[in-house]
Amino acid sequence: MSRLVRTNYNTYICTIPYEKPQTKMKDLRATVVLTEKNDTDNNVYRNAAVKAAEIADIDRYSQGTFDLGLLVAGRNAESYFTGTMSSACDIDYFHVDTSSQILSRRPVIVNMEMPKGADYDLTVYDDQGNQVGMAVNNEDGTKTLVIPCNWSNCRNFVIKISQHDPDKNVEGAYKLTFTQGDMPRETSEWMERMKTANMVEIAPKERGVLGKAVKEKNDAKNAEGISALHQAQYDALPEALKYTGTLSASELLEKEKSGGILSEAERAYIAIYGKQDEIYQTESMAGKCRLEQEFAEFLDSMEFLDKSFEFYLTTSGDIEIRGLEGEWRKQVEDYVTARWNDFKNVYLSTSDETAAMTNEEYRIAGYVEECNRFLKNVSGGSVSVHELEIQRKQLGQHMYSEEIAGLPSGVASFVNNADSTTPFYDYKQMLYSILEYGKIHGEIPQYHMKFSWNRQKLQ
Repeated sequence: MSRLVRTNYNTYICTIPYEKPQTKMKDLRATVVLTEKNDTDNNVYRNAAVKAAEIADIDRYSQGTFDLGLLVAGRNAESYFTGTMSSACDIDYFHVDTSSQILSRRPVIVNMEMPKGADYDLTVYDDQGNQVGMAVNNEDGTKTLVIPCNWSNCRNFVIKISQHDPDKNVEGAYKLTFTQGDMPRETSEWMERMKTANMVEIAPKERGVLGKAVKEKNDAKNAEGISALHQAQYDALPEALKYTGTLSASELLEKEKSGGILSEAERAYIAIYGKQDEIYQTESMAGKCRLEQEFAEFLDSMEFLDKSFEFYLTTSGDIEIRGLEGEWRKQVEDYVTARWNDFKNVYLSTSDETAAMTNEEYRIAGYVEECNRFLKNVSGGSVSVHELEIQRKQLGQHMYSEEIAGLPSGVASFVNNADSTTPFYDYKQMLYSILEYGKIHGEIPQYHMKFSWNRQKLQ
């Protein structure tokens, strides 16, 4: 998004990559209570991994809250996040930004409270999909997880919450609180040395060499930390759960996707050594199979299981059906409308189209869907993102102003004049991001959620 930047000499336009901003509550010491925004978007791992959907909300200041990063700084011990396990197969993913820990390198400690009788797994993955922390039970029935900011190179983690045993499902709300651990001694000593160091005296070339050496050291420390953590987790398993086979975690997941039944030891091994993107592929295929089975049961109950037809979910929230007419068409339309997010999540997690998208394309496509729904609501369906453009006006020799042109008249001024405490700020930021992307790349990526029922399965 382009913005005006002022110096002592002139004013000029610069382009700043869009990043979902954090609310101004970040700067206050008041209690921050984040809540699960909905129980669907956060079921998709990639949404959290690439920040493609707003998955947390905060009372009064809901704008700019993508994730749980607000809670990491630990300014108020009463701040927390609350979400819900709504079914046996519900899985919640949340992005956690630990940039506030860069200098101090303090680990982040996450405590989870659960409903009575519940047993939820709490796991954290780094930006490469490595498992870097699993919650352990406390004597009071809570669980504690450590996000390893003291040795991990990552600053963007994904937390995963799921039922430990789906066959013993307990639905209800959980609560996460975040605190900071102690600063590592070597970090404390380094910060003391930096107080007296004069970096200006170090030549640029030497600084480059020093920076490369520091990166190599941190990379080695990260790999060593992951290896040591995994080994300790494996050693802590009961003997009956220590997998001693020859297949890797990836090969075990392929075995499961092919219909193989895994043992408890094999599942414990995957939980430790498996990459989350590969684990999620297996979970996604299982989710698709569940939806296919439920859809088939519905069609059978309506006595048109043997019919072939297609339906398309538009980014603005409409349904287009081909191959069915009359009451059959209405029945399918009502069913898909009620299960809209389930069908969308199957598309997001299993379609070839989204698999081929880069993370940036996937993120922009997510913004397109959210903004098109908003534009449909405020324009009656007459405006979509493709009718909008960024309009630049010259105010002087080196001064410009920008606004989004083509917005419905009723909300145009609210969107263009929105700041980070007003309800339309997120849409303003997302629309700028979408339109800047289209200007640079010549097209805007979006979802094409098309499904075919071939009498047996969804395609």
